[in-house]
Amino acid sequence: MNKVFTFFLILTLTFIFSFSEAQEYECTMRYRDKIFNSVGMEGNVSFGQWVTSNGGIRPLRYDVYFPKNDTATLRPLVILWHGGAYLDMFTKESPDIVMMAKDLARMGYVAISPDYRGVRDVMDMFNDDGLIKEVVGSAIDANRAVCHILDQIENGGNPYRINKDEIFAGGVSGGAVTGLHALLLPSLDDLGEQYAKWAREVDNGEADELISNKFCGHKNAIKGFINISGGILDTSFIKPVPISHF
Repeated sequence: MNKVFTFFLILTLTFIFSFSEAQEYECTMRYRDKIFNSVGMEGNVSFGQWVTSNGGIRPLRYDVYFPKNDTATLRPLVILWHGGAYLDMFTKESPDIVMMAKDLARMGYVAISPDYRGVRDVMDMFNDDGLIKEVVGSAIDANRAVCHILDQIENGGNPYRINKDEIFAGGVSGGAVTGLHALLLPSLDDLGEQYAKWAREVDNGEADELISNKFCGHKNAIKGFINISGGILDTSFIKPVPISHF
């Protein structure tokens, strides 16, 4: 009798635990599932400008995507840089980036898609000096975007309710290259003598200071990076850091 009772007790408990696990798996979870039906967007937030090769001034802006009717006090942020072989015909409104940003917002994140400088002629990218200048210039623009976002969090009333300790980034193709070098390039000297010489011609020689002062003194602001088809000049730029979880 005791053996039969024990068997049925084990069977019952197994069923209860299995059902409980299934319920947990089936329930929706913020940051994993698209629990928000509507996405808000604030477009063209200005964070700087850059000077084109012919002396023109081009503004730099970003678009912000966020879940509508969200009551969370603070939300994690994902910054996404678009691809496009550094051609300026590709923008922060790139369809793949917009799709990812909206999906992230539906999961409960804030997502930001920033501009960065581009070239009009693809042939400019087929020589080493043009390529290095473009990568360094775009990394500077990425740095400026992150600086502006952090300043809005700390000094601008944090209008998008971003948790500054939960900022992540990512990019596609050229956007991944841009973000990786903004995040990981220690200094222009690490590019090597010739590449550093070309890089120092960017932004009237201000590239050294802008690259070295990573994220305006918040060098560990970005906790992780989503690399989609990007690359980095030298893998030695990648250093071990503590892993963050949330």
